[in-house]
Amino acid sequence: MFQTTISQLSNLNLRSYPGEPPDSTGNDRSRRDSCRPGCSNAPMLGLPSNTLREACTIRPMSGLFDGTPLERPVTCEVCKQSLAQCTCPRSESGAVLLPKDQSARVGREIRRKGKTVTIITGLDPVASNLDAILAQLKTACAAGGTINDRRIEIQGDHRERALSILQDLGYPAKLSGG
Repeated sequence: MFQTTISQLSNLNLRSYPGEPPDSTGNDRSRRDSCRPGCSNAPMLGLPSNTLREACTIRPMSGLFDGTPLERPVTCEVCKQSLAQCTCPRSESGAVLLPKDQSARVGREIRRKGKTVTIITGLDPVASNLDAILAQLKTACAAGGTINDRRIEIQGDHRERALSILQDLGYPAKLSGG
């Protein structure tokens, strides 16, 4: 039963629709293979409607020339690896966002009772691993810190040290504020 189902389905041209002109051999394909979800070909082929519906579902193409001998996987535009193997940082929209494309700003705030806090803004929280950057800054500055409202806060005035660490990581960081 399964073998006949596959052979019957392989004879279908799933890209032709009713009312389409005949193919190059002059055959009218519209009666034979107008199988789209909800079409009436399942009884004609002797198949259960859900089997044909699964076979006829139009799926988005995953790559260039998908399903042909010229098929190529979708690759990253930066590292040229397939998307499954790519480790490039990506933004929320899925676009590659390298550290050199993010403008980090390093400033300071003076809080209650004269406490100074170094603030780092401008880093994308999805493309940049803020937790790893925070850990590296806390170790280098020997101070506490946190991530609050998509920005990194380090206790104390460590602007110069934070600036040099961010520049070493590849971010075009600048001092901001006074």
